Amino acid sequence: MTDSMLNFVDAFQPCFEAALPPPDLSVSEWADRYAVLTAESSSEPGRWKAIPYQVAMMDACSHPAVERLTVMKSARIGYTKVLGHLIGYHVHQDPCSILVVQPTLDDAEGWSKEELQPVIE
Repeated sequence: MTDSMLNFVDAFQPCFEAALPPPDLSVSEWADRYAVLTAESSSEPGRWKAIPYQVAMMDACSHPAVERLTVMKSARIGYTKVLGHLIGYHVHQDPCSILVVQPTLDDAEGWSKEELQPVIE
């Protein structure tokens, strides 16, 4: 290739990369790559670091053979963050309809402002 051809290819490289489909990631891989916790939504802001049981929950959500997932859990295990990463994954990687139900309208408004908005940002 000549220098002018290489310059042409280099100039359009970002366009070529943008046309590629997103990488095939599981939810936990997506969270490791893209998730950042804000100071408003976490006591430990910064890059997301999953605990093994959180990885298992996230990966079960993105496994094609899983149709229903039931989680028996205690409080304060990062489940809300896992749910936020699941939503972020689908918004970014695999768009689909998502319905999150909260017990009351106040709970729904609080969750959307305190948990979902930081994921979107």
